[in-house]
Amino acid sequence: MQAISGAGYPGVASLDINDNVLPYIGGEEEKIESETLKILGRVSDGTISNAEMRVSAQCNRVNVTDGHTASVRVKLSRPASIDEVRDAWPRSLRCRRS
Repeated sequence: MQAISGAGYPGVASLDINDNVLPYIGGEEEKIESETLKILGRVSDGTISNAEMRVSAQCNRVNVTDGHTASVRVKLSRPASIDEVRDAWPRSLRCRRS
């Protein structure tokens, strides 16, 4: 879910999304899918090897002024504890708890 600021909508133009959710952002889904594979991949000898998994993204523009939110669903090849999942998740992408 991406904020209106991500679309570069300043001022009055951003009012087009009032009381609305735009269910499709052209080109964003493909970009999120490929970037996720890079982020979760490995760097070796200055080259990025994409993570070996499938990623499917849906991007929606939502009526908030700033920030993006990700809702993630993961299918594992074996049962895992929440601690195992948390430890496997890249530190830079972990949720912060207050």
